[in-house]
Amino acid sequence: ISLIYPAEYSDAIWMQKYLVWAIPISFQNNLFSYVMMVSGAAKVLLLFTILGTTVNLALNFILIPMMQLQGACLVIIFTKVFVVFLTFSYCRISLGFVRFVDFVFPFFLIFPKSMAVITLVYKGGWSGALA
Repeated sequence: ISLIYPAEYSDAIWMQKYLVWAIPISFQNNLFSYVMMVSGAAKVLLLFTILGTTVNLALNFILIPMMQLQGACLVIIFTKVFVVFLTFSYCRISLGFVRFVDFVFPFFLIFPKSMAVITLVYKGGWSGALA
């Protein structure tokens, strides 16, 4: 960030370290969403999108007052994981052509970091650990 933005944006570095994980999750979600659209399941995809939006709004009302920007970052990542889980599950169950291991392996890479973030947030060490 320091290469692109002035020093005033240095506080955003910690946030980018965690939001970067939303990128591979979004790629997976886009893949499964396109598969659902092509297979004629656009209405189911709309339902998943509405569910994801509802979960996002509810978590924002809960976490942002308590954790401010950190809460917003966690909500973004959780919502993306929730929606990609729904779309993957639909593709896996209804269409049966996505192997479970092809989907789950990237989450095994993300899971330890997610648990570390949750532990830091729970113990109150979010700011110091991410500096």
